[in-house]
Amino acid sequence: MHAAEYLIVGGGFFGSAIAAYLGRCGYSVLLLDAAENLCTRASYVNQARVHGGYHYPRSVVTALRSQENYLRFIRDFDAAIVDNFEKVYAIAKLGSFITTEQFVNFCALTGCRLVEATPAITRLLNRELIDAAFVVEECAFDAGKIRILLRQQLHSAGVTVVTDKKVLRIQKKSSVLSAHLASGEEIEAERIIVATYSSLNEILCNSDLPLLPLCHEWVELPLLAPPTSIAFGLTVMDGPFFSFMPFPPEQCYSLSHVSYTPHQSWQDGASAWGIATANLSKQSRVQVMLQDSRRYLPSIADAQYIKSLWEVKTILPRSKHDDSRPILYQNNYGDCAGLSVVLGAKIDNLYDCLDYIAQEL
Repeated sequence: MHAAEYLIVGGGFFGSAIAAYLGRCGYSVLLLDAAENLCTRASYVNQARVHGGYHYPRSVVTALRSQENYLRFIRDFDAAIVDNFEKVYAIAKLGSFITTEQFVNFCALTGCRLVEATPAITRLLNRELIDAAFVVEECAFDAGKIRILLRQQLHSAGVTVVTDKKVLRIQKKSSVLSAHLASGEEIEAERIIVATYSSLNEILCNSDLPLLPLCHEWVELPLLAPPTSIAFGLTVMDGPFFSFMPFPPEQCYSLSHVSYTPHQSWQDGASAWGIATANLSKQSRVQVMLQDSRRYLPSIADAQYIKSLWEVKTILPRSKHDDSRPILYQNNYGDCAGLSVVLGAKIDNLYDCLDYIAQEL
């Protein structure tokens, strides 16, 4: 069966947005996802931050790309943007990779605007451990509303969406590519883009193609009801600290901690990929996260724990050292003409990816 000009494997944010873009460009597009709905995995289980660049003082390139993509994202997904809170970045006195002066200079260099936090905010911080705090221009997104917007875009672009269909491997057949599904079906397309995030190497391994050097973390994202005293989002920079952000899909806050959010980590080898996530522990570390976070934000101790979300976070090896978040986009992957692979590190990386695709087209 010849499905379409383009087959997109993976119905997360990146796969769905790419499919909609190609549909708007006039191509016939089929989007397949293994889940029962779009954007249910890493596209949903994250801190829902639309990055303005402030988060990456150790990677100026990442910050500059975030600055440029930020305005595009809030324009294109306006209905899913949540900006009814102040976003605060605080610099720790001890253990931070950067000083307050370095952070201010970094923001001036990259065009990231900031103002000193008001006394109403700073009085809630432990000034023995916090050197300075700034209100910045950053917001959150509602992943549930993102899904609705993407569904609308896909429909308007004429993209065929089929869920609950897992692609096992890809094979080159004459002038087309063939995707073999777990259901036993075989679908042909002129071009295939694989955007399955943490399971990229699963498909590549099954297809006898070179594996990508990917690093993975099994992460916990606790959801909490914030105390009434906290009406802002806080990120303490830049080291083994935490971020407390609104989580719009469930109208609560999420807590992420550099030291305690990752429960386990591994790297795909040259011929082996991943581990069985079903066997990984889900024993929460929320109490130790709160215990450490309250040293900087004492009133967070009054937050009420709701539940934890669990997911695999995937990055490129270089990101572990310089905290960069580059987009991975490779076409004709493994000398397989017509096959492309995509790995998005953060949601606004989408525009870097679409720029690459536009150059190809």
